[in-house]
Amino acid sequence: MIDSSATHHITPYASDFSFYSKIRGAVRLGNKSTVAQEGTGSVTIKTSEGYTITLSNVLHVPMVNTYFIAVSTLEIKGSEIIFASGRAKILIGGKTIISGVRDQKLYWLDAAPIANLNLHVGSTPASLHIWHQCMGHISHSALKAHGLKALKGLDIDNTTVAPAVCHGCELGKSTHQPFPRSTKKSSRILEIVHSNLAGPMQSKSIQGSKYTATFIDDFLHHAVVYYL
Repeated sequence: MIDSSATHHITPYASDFSFYSKIRGAVRLGNKSTVAQEGTGSVTIKTSEGYTITLSNVLHVPMVNTYFIAVSTLEIKGSEIIFASGRAKILIGGKTIISGVRDQKLYWLDAAPIANLNLHVGSTPASLHIWHQCMGHISHSALKAHGLKALKGLDIDNTTVAPAVCHGCELGKSTHQPFPRSTKKSSRILEIVHSNLAGPMQSKSIQGSKYTATFIDDFLHHAVVYYL
């Protein structure tokens, strides 16, 4: 249903979304009642004119029993909406992309959602490296050997070449040699003090510090931390 008073597009069905974020909220309807919003995302619809259109910022409201297409949202996006002779038309660039009819003072559009939660995955092939990053940095060889069977809609663009070294893997899997073990043992307080300076940190502390300096007494194992 096309609604001139709605501020957002609304669907009651989670299966309509091609992209979905679970964001709870409340929606006030025209009769002043309030219903729960469970999420928001993008819904792709197919029109009787043969166009495929993606609506963004669509609210998921299970308690409503029909679809709502917001006139104001379409107009803000550059669409032209015409009501005449018992019909409604939505035009973009002078072309009619969706049309509908009036029934009991309400206008109903002739379009249906493409109910496929994997729609955004299979629409355009992605490079092997993109899939490598999306799948938890699995090796390229394992991804090519098992990925297509493990995940429906995984479409690898074989025309792209993956980099020889993944920067994320390089940082996440790098190691360093342990510090050599010391044979020295302290016999009294402050005879040996271990110290370490760490920083700069990505975020400052509440006091504005970006470094920490630690001092540990080898005999007592007493530690003191200074913020710099």
